[in-house]
Amino acid sequence: MSEPNFFLFYVRDLNTSCEFYEQIFERPLQRSSDHFAMLKFSNINFGLWTAQQVDPTLDAPGGSAEMVITLTSIAEVDQLYQQWVEKGITIAQQPAKLSFGYSFVVTDPDGHFLRIMA
Repeated sequence: MSEPNFFLFYVRDLNTSCEFYEQIFERPLQRSSDHFAMLKFSNINFGLWTAQQVDPTLDAPGGSAEMVITLTSIAEVDQLYQQWVEKGITIAQQPAKLSFGYSFVVTDPDGHFLRIMA
């Protein structure tokens, strides 16, 4: 069976979202049109698509999806949390031990959750 290798977040303002993701991932996004940009990781592609251009028309608000980034230790989670606080990234949840692990959550400009966990 094939494995997922690409996911999209629908965004209101592509330029704002590109700036946000370039800042947190510290690498440039590749733009292929005025309404779409993509970031390549080793095993997955992450795309940003201007919501007004999605076909078929969508009715889902931002924040209806979550990206999870798994790190190897609590210390790494705390270190990244501090770096993102210093960059002014919006924190939705402070670092906390939850039933599935230690994590914190930030939001992007459209309200999508990015959960960092160990």
